[in-house]
Amino acid sequence: MVERPYCVAGIDPHKDFIAVAVLAPDRVVRVGVIRCEPFVRLRRRLERILADVRYVGIEWPYLGKSPHSYATVLETAATVRTLVRLMGIPSVRVRGSQWMRVLRVRRRTRAYLKQAARRLARQATRRSLTSDQSDAVCIGLWLLDRLVVHGRLDPPVPLLERTGLRPGGP
Repeated sequence: MVERPYCVAGIDPHKDFIAVAVLAPDRVVRVGVIRCEPFVRLRRRLERILADVRYVGIEWPYLGKSPHSYATVLETAATVRTLVRLMGIPSVRVRGSQWMRVLRVRRRTRAYLKQAARRLARQATRRSLTSDQSDAVCIGLWLLDRLVVHGRLDPPVPLLERTGLRPGGP
């Protein structure tokens, strides 16, 4: 098996598209949007984007404000998770409330984190992000934090420190 650089990805699936952010411990590598296309084309695009990724966090939909689109988003999320598994990359399902709760414990708000995510990504991509793309960056930050907590990644993690969060602690 080829040793991959230590990158993680945050994925925020939607009805018509998937927001993806790839993060290294020291920088935002890539942020983008993939349209939901036929399975084979989607697989090729994900393989290209996730080539250097070791862990993936996928935001799992919940039955919220728009129940009519819940099934479609759930299908998209399940397809993405299946494709990630086929690539041999470990993935974790993340509820929106999970990554927000971690931040509340640290006395930060969701808006604070999304703004920090936009600032970090703007430095890397030289363009502004949509709300969904910043959610994907936040999921990636949450995943980096969880890797520190579980001992899979050694602190310091410069990307987390630049957001104002102390990795792995309240």
